[in-house]
Amino acid sequence: MGLGKLLLQVYVTFPNIKKLVGVELSPSRYDLGADALRRLVSYNTEEYKIQKDSEKIVSIQDGNERLLEFREQNLFDCREGLDEADIIILETHFPKSIWIRMSTYILGMKRGARLLTYENLREVYSSYPEMPFEQIPLNVVPDDRFFTTWSVRRGHHFYCWVRK
Repeated sequence: MGLGKLLLQVYVTFPNIKKLVGVELSPSRYDLGADALRRLVSYNTEEYKIQKDSEKIVSIQDGNERLLEFREQNLFDCREGLDEADIIILETHFPKSIWIRMSTYILGMKRGARLLTYENLREVYSSYPEMPFEQIPLNVVPDDRFFTTWSVRRGHHFYCWVRK
């Protein structure tokens, strides 16, 4: 989840989304994101409340019981709710040495769920008999790039998939 900026933006912008969970391995990035959730609640005490605040999990709720949770955890240890998720965002480069672990993990997604990845899953699943994900047609053009902190001039092509 990095610092959790995307999740926080989605949470405050789209009231139809009921639950968002961010998972971050780096303690320093997690701490910054968790502090941002606490500040949001402290500035908006009538709209948001802390639901849980422990060493490795901070979650908040609004008046409609919508949940935003940040976890300091290894993604691969976080399987709870994976089969219920409608959207999963993996904006992380996974080295080839753990592609098998990553590919097995995301196979736990329900059919029809959306997945945004840094990696081209065609390469990840190249040895599989059938590709378990279909790239969303609007996303196929490689010039579809987004500026990032590591690629300011050229941008990076992220991939959008649907679980078959």
